[in-house]
Amino acid sequence: MKNDELYFLINHFLIMIRLVFRAVHARAAFAIVAVSVLSLNHAMAQSGGSTKPIFVGFEAGSGLTLWQHATSTYFSTVYPFPPGADTVQVPFHNGATPLFGFYAALAGDFYLDSHWSIMAKFAYAEWRGEWNSTEPVDFDTNGVAGTIPVTSDLTFLLRTLALEGFLKYRFDAMGGFYLGAGLDVRALAASHYDLQRTIEGGPANLSFVDFSTGRGTGIRSYTIGGEQPIASAVADVNVLAGIPIQLSDRWSLDPEVSFGLPLMSIWTSSKQAEYASTSYSHGTEPVVVTGILALRFRAQ
Repeated sequence: MKNDELYFLINHFLIMIRLVFRAVHARAAFAIVAVSVLSLNHAMAQSGGSTKPIFVGFEAGSGLTLWQHATSTYFSTVYPFPPGADTVQVPFHNGATPLFGFYAALAGDFYLDSHWSIMAKFAYAEWRGEWNSTEPVDFDTNGVAGTIPVTSDLTFLLRTLALEGFLKYRFDAMGGFYLGAGLDVRALAASHYDLQRTIEGGPANLSFVDFSTGRGTGIRSYTIGGEQPIASAVADVNVLAGIPIQLSDRWSLDPEVSFGLPLMSIWTSSKQAEYASTSYSHGTEPVVVTGILALRFRAQ
């Protein structure tokens, strides 16, 4: 592949990235382009214009999201009953159950020499978790006060798009086993939660009330969904490890595992302020372990 052809492909790739991240803050978009250009220019400079291996490929896998600060946390949700809805805070003192989410990426691996290379990925990843707890809730009916258990079960899905960059080292004596470390800029594209709440036991005439009227609705269990106030973009630190399985002279199948940790909060500043104003000192944050199967082709 000639240098002018390679530069055309690189510039086309950067244009695609800029279009995908149009919704991200200007500074984040600038960082994406700057890191990409500097990394790829460095790779070309190190190669001295000579032919170095370039691998391109597609990756698919699944990431297990572990949630930090997940014990004693809460989610704000909108109470569903008409004629007027209201916002309530649903506590979860049992922490989060990690869940798997889908992962896919396009990747390019640009060799600097026989051991070092720069790998760039454009990735889609889902971060998921489940919160479940039963909390005592006060009630007062006709002057009779008490507490009843209310069970809440919430699943949370956060969809993300990222440009990832890694500096990678390969150990030839270990069958090509490689380690990598790097950073990424990630757009938090969309979030969704599904919440089910159920009154467990207590007097049969107890039910959830309509906040606007204060009257019982007759409903002892309801399900509702919505969005959470997430930030538009974050930066992550990532490490990965993998080993190539050669299928032919040009094709390989690489099992990989990566570990990612956001360096910024996934929540908006207003949501962080809301946490700070309550007894919950931290909003829950994700740590993601991803298993990947990468199909790679040697383009040069």
